Amino acid sequence: MKMSAETLAPNSIRFAGHFFHSPVGLITFFFLLSRIIYLVVFRVTFNADGTLGSYWQFIDPELLKHDLWNSLYYLHFEPPLFNAFLGIVLKCFPIHYAFAFQLLYLLMGYAFSLTLYHLMLRMQVQRGISLILTLIHTIHPATVLYENWLFYACPTPLFLCISALCLCRFLETKRYRDGVVLFGVMAFLVYLNNFYTPWWFLFCVGILIYCCKMDRRIVIRSAMVPLLLVIALLVKQEALFGKIQISPQFMMGTLIIRVHIPPQIKESLAESGELPAWCLDPFREISIFSPYLGRVPLTGIPVLDQEKRSTGAINFNHSGYLKQFDICMPSFLRTLWKYPQNYLDTFDYAITRYFVPASDDYGYVHGPYYEGALKSFTEYVNLMLSGQFQPDQVGWFLVIGFPLLTIAGCIMAYLAYRHKSFTQWISLVYILFNIFYATLIIILITAIEQNRYRLAVDSYYLVLLGMCLTALRARLTMPRMLRSST
Repeated sequence: MKMSAETLAPNSIRFAGHFFHSPVGLITFFFLLSRIIYLVVFRVTFNADGTLGSYWQFIDPELLKHDLWNSLYYLHFEPPLFNAFLGIVLKCFPIHYAFAFQLLYLLMGYAFSLTLYHLMLRMQVQRGISLILTLIHTIHPATVLYENWLFYACPTPLFLCISALCLCRFLETKRYRDGVVLFGVMAFLVYLNNFYTPWWFLFCVGILIYCCKMDRRIVIRSAMVPLLLVIALLVKQEALFGKIQISPQFMMGTLIIRVHIPPQIKESLAESGELPAWCLDPFREISIFSPYLGRVPLTGIPVLDQEKRSTGAINFNHSGYLKQFDICMPSFLRTLWKYPQNYLDTFDYAITRYFVPASDDYGYVHGPYYEGALKSFTEYVNLMLSGQFQPDQVGWFLVIGFPLLTIAGCIMAYLAYRHKSFTQWISLVYILFNIFYATLIIILITAIEQNRYRLAVDSYYLVLLGMCLTALRARLTMPRMLRSST
């Protein structure tokens, strides 16, 4: 039966009305509208070519296209998953890869907004509050900037948020398959970003085993396959490179960059042989270190043998950097032990940078479009939402809000435990653990970009804020409800 135009029109209007009255419809509308505005008005475009051939975290684009699986297997400087993603897209879209990356990152950004909204609902945040906070996250300049940057700064917070949502579902259903999905997402993060180490995965599993006292068997069973995948990665590292950790020289390099050893101490250490001078600048071409490393035999594996990538950038996956780590790291750790004050002096900077809005990130996410209107708009948003009065300075709302939200989260977790609301209690424990973990690693280890690393848990702070606002709203409306009932 054919429908007339008169019949179709009311149906279309009814559908549009339902769409814009539903939270998901509003999130979708504001997501699309904001991306169009950022593109047309602020000229924000996706940054693929600026990162693909130059970032040391990435394998040579030519190897990603023509020797992907072999290169991933012999990758020691980074976990393999993000480079696998890059290689698959380059293979499938050798010419229009930039558009493919942009579309995939748009989908990730949209998925992030929906995941955050549903996570807040699962954490019993009031629906209206959940929607408002999600919309603020969706249209925030930092969200859009990172969404247009070919790096794992966008997928990492997405999958960390997904892991919390999967945890809520698993705690409600207690089904084996939901548990496998939960721990699979956690293992995915280990394979994606070396910030989330295998030890982080083990701690998360241990926390859930401890908290889920009545369901420990299903937790252990669910974690087995993802745990074996994580162990397989460590076994591969040990078997091929003799090192059980992933990206060992990255840890050394970041610490050396972070700790500024005075020149007079450097000279005395170099003269005594305690810390060779060439170890203090590890991120250089491997040929510079050849006189000190001795002969580094060729392996016949391009990703381990090439000194420079086809783009001219240094290949930090060269096998010689592993030898550099073996020589320099023990000497550097002894130096830190001997001169701890030089390390402790860096804490002020790391803590201060932690409270800087994520959009202010040393120009890493600022393309040529970050001028004029976009810069002014970002500064205005950071002033209103973060309390940042000058660019590249702390946001005072963050300085006050992050500790208060963390304390409030601990109190809410305690109250949830007392009231036997175990789903909310365990979920809060997981969220708080990840906030503590990220904060600890950022303050103790990272050399720069502390605000960018913090971005991964910003969504968790938003969830805690939503829970606090919901509790405050309930407290304010309770006397009114009592008066109306009497």
